[in-house]
Amino acid sequence: MTITTPAGDRAIDQALASVTVDLGKTDHKASLLLAFNGALAAGLAAAGLVHWPTPSKVAAALAVAALVAATLALLSVVEPNTKRLDGASWPHWQTCTPEQIHASLTTDRRTEQIATLSRIAARKYRWLKLAIVLDRATIVLLVAAGLLGAL
Repeated sequence: MTITTPAGDRAIDQALASVTVDLGKTDHKASLLLAFNGALAAGLAAAGLVHWPTPSKVAAALAVAALVAATLALLSVVEPNTKRLDGASWPHWQTCTPEQIHASLTTDRRTEQIATLSRIAARKYRWLKLAIVLDRATIVLLVAAGLLGAL
């Protein structure tokens, strides 16, 4: 059994709050990028690639592939996590009796929550980073398609 001091409790509470805020940031960033990707997709659809020269079509097709991959990565960020990874969150509680929930809530599981939420945040940030790289590639390929079409 671990005994914490009031300072230790504050540090645990701060760490839990910090990781919770970071999780919210990933979802917010992913939502913004999903909207951006939707705007890019709408722009591509409106561009009508039918009369573009072949090199431009190839670059645009690669851009579309990168955009689709980025969107799939972003969907992995916002996908809800319903796994029972810890004993201190609703995915766990949904399988419990009221007595088990009471026992869970009266046991200090903040450090378990921090570890679990940190793993979730790390996974979300990896997907988010991949989506940003793919969005950059999309933009570069769209610029290339435009330049190739102007030649």
